[in-house]
This record gives sequence, C-alpha cells and structure tokens, in this order.
Amino acid sequence: MPAHLPKRSRLIQRWPALRRWLGKGLPASVGHDASAQSIHDYFRHKASVQGYTLSHSQQRVIECMAQQASLLLGASGRTAPSLYLFGAVGRGKSWLLDGFFQALPITQKRRLHFHQFFAQLHQGMFSHREQDDALEVTLDELLEDCRVLCFDEFHVHDIGDAMLITRLFKALFKRRILLLVTSNYAPEGLLPNPLYHARFKPVIELINARMQVMEVGGPHDYRSQASNHAHQVFTQGHYVWPATATQRQALNLPPEGAPAIALPVGIYSATRPYSLFDQVANTLAFVGFSLPTFFTGILFILIFSVTLDWLPFVYTTDIKGTGIHWLAETIRQAIMPVAVLGLFQAASMTRFVRSAMLDVIRLDYVTTARAKGLGQAKVIVKHVMRNAMIPVVTLIALQMPAVFGGAIVTEQIFRIPGIGSLLISSILANDTPVVMAVTFVFACLVVLFNLIADVLYGWLDPRISFR
Repeated sequence: MPAHLPKRSRLIQRWPALRRWLGKGLPASVGHDASAQSIHDYFRHKASVQGYTLSHSQQRVIECMAQQASLLLGASGRTAPSLYLFGAVGRGKSWLLDGFFQALPITQKRRLHFHQFFAQLHQGMFSHREQDDALEVTLDELLEDCRVLCFDEFHVHDIGDAMLITRLFKALFKRRILLLVTSNYAPEGLLPNPLYHARFKPVIELINARMQVMEVGGPHDYRSQASNHAHQVFTQGHYVWPATATQRQALNLPPEGAPAIALPVGIYSATRPYSLFDQVANTLAFVGFSLPTFFTGILFILIFSVTLDWLPFVYTTDIKGTGIHWLAETIRQAIMPVAVLGLFQAASMTRFVRSAMLDVIRLDYVTTARAKGLGQAKVIVKHVMRNAMIPVVTLIALQMPAVFGGAIVTEQIFRIPGIGSLLISSILANDTPVVMAVTFVFACLVVLFNLIADVLYGWLDPRISFR
C-alpha cells in the first residue's frame, strides 16, 4: 500500500490543472471561499427558519449554486456554467432559485417569470422591428447590465415560441449572462408535440451543452406546508370573486357583452325576416360561427396590430403606470381577446335568438295582442321576447361555463395566462391537485349557471312556480 501513495498524490495534484485544461473544471478552492460559504450559510438559515429539511437533490443544487457564486464573484475571469433545474411541482425548485437570488450579493441580477419576460420580448421586438437586430436591441432595454438572469416556470409548447427561444438562448450565452432556469420538464420533454419536437432538438442540445441540468426530486411536496414569506411570489396566487368589469377585462374572464350584442340583432332580424338587415345579419352570423377562433385571432392581430398598429397583440400583466393610464392600457390589450371570444358567441347566439323569435312571433296570442291595439315595441318586448328567451337562457347557461375554460386557443394566441392554459399545463405536468381544483371550479360553474337559469325561468314565464 505505501508504494501507491506517491502515485495517488501526484494524480490529485494534477487533476485540477487537467480539468482546467479541458475547460470543464472548477478552481480548487471553489465551494470553500467566502462567496460559496455565504450561499451555504444562507440556505441553512433559510431552511432552519422555515422548518425545511433539505433533500439530497436540494443539497446537490445548493453545492452547485455555491460553485457558481464562487466563479461569478471570483477573480479568475471565467464564466460560471448556467443551471437548469427540473422536477415535479412542489419539490422546491422556485425556493432554491429564490434563495440563490436573495443571497447573491450583487445588484446586476434579475428574476422573472418566463411567460412575462417572453411577452415583453415579443412587444419589444415588434416595437423595434425596423432595426437590423430587433432581438439585441430589445435585450439591451430589458436586461441592461444584468449578469445573473433567473427564469421561473420555463416551458415550450408552441413551435413559433421555440424558434424565438433558440435565438434568445444563443444571445444570452453570447452575453456571458449566468442563466438559471426552473421547469417542470426535463430538456428532452420540452415541446412534446411529436410534429415539432425535432425542430427543437438544437435548443435541447444547447441547454445540455451550456447548462448544468439537475433534477430536484423527492417524495415531499413543499406546497403542503404553510407559507408566510411574502417574497415567494411565484408560488402564490389569489382569486377574485365576484369581479368588477375592469377586473374581468384584466383577467380575461368571459365577456358579458356577447349575449347583449346577439339579442338585439337576433330580435331585429326576426321582426323583419328576409329583409336586407336580416340577410346581412345572417351572413355575418354564419361567417362568425364558421371561423375558428385561432383564425379570427390571427386576422385581428394582422389588421389591428401589424397593419394599423392600434392595439397590442401580447397580453401583459405588468403594465407601467397607474390610475387612468393603467385602466386604458388594460382595456386596450383586452379588446382583441374579448372581441374574438365575443364574435363567436354572438354569432351562434344571434342564430338561436332569431329562430326562437320566429317560432313565437307566429303564435295566435301575438296576433291577439296586436288586434287589441298594442304597439309593435310592446308586443315584441313584453309578449314575444319573454317567451322566446326561455330556450335562449338554457343555451346561455350551458355555454357560460364552457367560455370560462374553452378559451384555450385564444389564450395561446394572445399569450394570456388564463384558466384554460393553467389546466393544460397542469395536465402535462401531472399536477393532480391543480387539475382537480380547476375541474371542481368548472363543476361549480355548471351548477351555478343552471341554478341562475332556473330562477330566470320563473321570472320569464309566470306559469313556472318554485315549490
């Protein structure tokens, strides 16, 4: 045994130099200097205060973060490797990212939700579309002198986003920015659609080559623990009920104006069947009902955003400004999504209202009301419309819950983080509690709107009584 000790010592002494020569190693003192030790101490204190027991995978990530801090703040001049954290929901990925961000003693750092950053990137590139390199100009505005960039909830489900993400990651690595990303998906699980997955392979290879990919696993779901720290904004949320008109527009809740548009058009068409107005209304209703929402949304973007430059086509939740300015910007960016949803709903409702009105307006009691000398407006509003609205109320009660969760396509077009997108993302991430919660909300909406319809039946038809 003593004969082998000198050989082993020489190997140990030469190993750091060999690693540095290959470009894969870290300085010998990494993880043991003041910067690395401060990261370790911060996480130990944070876990102790919050009552967490660090899992084995979390400890490995913390060790890697300590190495990154050492390289970032050291005098070697080397670029720290970026970090990609993935794993099941509730395993502490955002907690780790938040701890590293808080403990890093520099000001040139940014922590962003990837969806919000991507929306700002789209808007910036559209604003600078006349520049030779709109991406670089936009990144200069958004990042300025940033050295550390943290992304929460990174995911890719659209081939168009995938192409822009390819350029984005290459630009960030070229700027020598330390990039830290959390995701529910491993790199190979990004853009799972088999039709487009092969097109995203270069980005997956770039992530594996330029970032340390680490899984944060374990059996414990940290979301089950009580949370009272306000800085963890990426894992908290709230719901608004009932919502005001402004909140409904800001949160992209179903437009209340769709049936209100359809009712007068359908009623007026029924009172003047086969007139010019009726033919035009029928044609528009058929067109609106036949066009899918993804086509209507893209058409609106091309006309009102690209050609006329009147409205923003990417929905953002961090509007700069307060008061009237904030309200005006919120309404501007909600016009196109609401119009796309409202057009489809109004088109189908117009056809249904017209049919119901035509069935009732031919009945004998309507002729009797006119024979008694009642005016046309009173006959239509008091006698015809109330009876014709009974099947319409039934249709509205069945459609309203579907509007809440059926706007998935519209949410994807305008990049709106709505309840439909939340459901799809949770299904893909196997997040059973969120899927169950959204399903429960849908079930409650079905019961609620059917109850409202039953109450309206009694108001519209006095012959219906509640016992």
